[in-house]
Amino acid sequence: MHLRSLPLLGSAALALLCGAAAPARATDDTLDLRRFLARFRTGEIDASVIGRLIPSEEPPPAFPAYERARQKLRTEPRIAGAEVLLEAAVLVLDEDPARELERFATRQPWVIRRRAIDELCEYYLQDELQDWAATKLAEGKATAAERRVLVEWLGAALAKRARPEIYELAKRALEDASAPVRGAAANALAPALHERDLLTVVRLLYDAEAAVRLRAATALRVALQRKEEAPDPALRGRVLQLAAGRLSDPDAHVRVALAEMLREQKNGLVLPFLVEALAAEERREKTPEARKRFRAAIEDLLHELTGRGSPPLRAAEWRKFLESADGERSVRPEGLPGRTSSTGAIPRSYATYFGREVRSDHVVFVLDFSGSMRRRAGNEEHDRGEGPREEARRIDLAVREFLGYLEKLDEASWFNVVVFAQGSAACFDDLEAATAENRARARAFVTQLPLGGSTDLFSGIVRGMRCAGLEDGSRAGTSADTLFLLSDGIPTAGAVTDPADIARLITTLNRECDLAVNVVDLGARHSAFQKHLKSLAWQNGGEYIRP
Repeated sequence: MHLRSLPLLGSAALALLCGAAAPARATDDTLDLRRFLARFRTGEIDASVIGRLIPSEEPPPAFPAYERARQKLRTEPRIAGAEVLLEAAVLVLDEDPARELERFATRQPWVIRRRAIDELCEYYLQDELQDWAATKLAEGKATAAERRVLVEWLGAALAKRARPEIYELAKRALEDASAPVRGAAANALAPALHERDLLTVVRLLYDAEAAVRLRAATALRVALQRKEEAPDPALRGRVLQLAAGRLSDPDAHVRVALAEMLREQKNGLVLPFLVEALAAEERREKTPEARKRFRAAIEDLLHELTGRGSPPLRAAEWRKFLESADGERSVRPEGLPGRTSSTGAIPRSYATYFGREVRSDHVVFVLDFSGSMRRRAGNEEHDRGEGPREEARRIDLAVREFLGYLEKLDEASWFNVVVFAQGSAACFDDLEAATAENRARARAFVTQLPLGGSTDLFSGIVRGMRCAGLEDGSRAGTSADTLFLLSDGIPTAGAVTDPADIARLITTLNRECDLAVNVVDLGARHSAFQKHLKSLAWQNGGEYIRP
């Protein structure tokens, strides 16, 4: 058992193990837990403390519940040890009476729960543990919280090896009474989904819960990206038409996920649905429900399928086109035959950020304010003969680009800006409309905050993702659909510092909200670290930008 790998479980999982022994009244354990949390929040103790569980080293003082958990992990057999970790993950989903464990600053418990499951799958993923989890799920006695954790665990197993019995259990969970379990099942099946089961997942697009519908949309996107040896074009066409019929979903995140999935597939059978979706989006203009990212995906796909629509056409003009002979011929899988117009994104007059069009009006920026941002941009490369000398500091470039973007916003746009160093802070609690007052507040926020401290990249990204409506593992409200991360260096502080783990965990968490994560890299050339930054962007529908 790779017990040296336990640090990834983090302090939250450890605290929850201890919290299991702490009722709401003020017992000694409760007081010890509060002291531990205070030390955690101030940085005196970080996630690596759990690494001291085994081998035995001096535990935190006056923390008897911690000691009991350590002893149990040392003495119990491996299956029981795995069960202890599962209990920690499940407890994260339960409401603590004192609400002490609901949030660890920006390190939310559901983040650590997901990390706990990832850790189990990464290091303990063996058939005996899969069988144990499958048996526990099949017994039908687990609570909804336990079922969700078990399904997520089995999903990680399917991503590595698609055992038929595990696949069937996950498929059965699509009909679970609990919405979080249904969503977890859709996510679990995505990397191994059989073509014959695509329509089963399509049914979840009609679920009453928006979070489940989003999971279904992202699962279909992943499944359809996978190359089948002998795909069924008729079945896929039917799946795409049914998905296109849900472009009217009341949740903006679901609409965006479906539109971008359809754009990837480029099937002309969905053209009539695209036109109606565009008409509906035109009616949402100047309202909080309007989404630039959704509209851009629809307009680009119409252009790519027909060779028309650059500059973009209104829905009424597209309706006339569909009534024409060319329009009738375009409603086929390959689109309009013989089209000569170049495909790709339509040029627009959007606000830009480091030379890239920001194809969204619900954006959160996450900016590095660590001490290294005082350095001159690009001078390490210049000293090696690899680039020009730049006189501006990295922070000056970051602030200048953000303020340039800010000045081009109208009041129909929504935004927020998060900065991180030793910890993280946001200008607003959530997205705010780009009024003159809010733009002035954001301008003061980024120009008056001091630089300094280490680089807690993970907490900065997670704080930004909260602007996507993520709260304790669920989504709510009108929220961000695009994130721009700007950093110049390797993480040196926080709950997670390994760049590979950050990329993997953020990608997993992002399945809950479908954010497009773009990365701006202002640091010196560091091929190993840049590989993970590129992975973070490319696996989350964004772009890696190196100015």
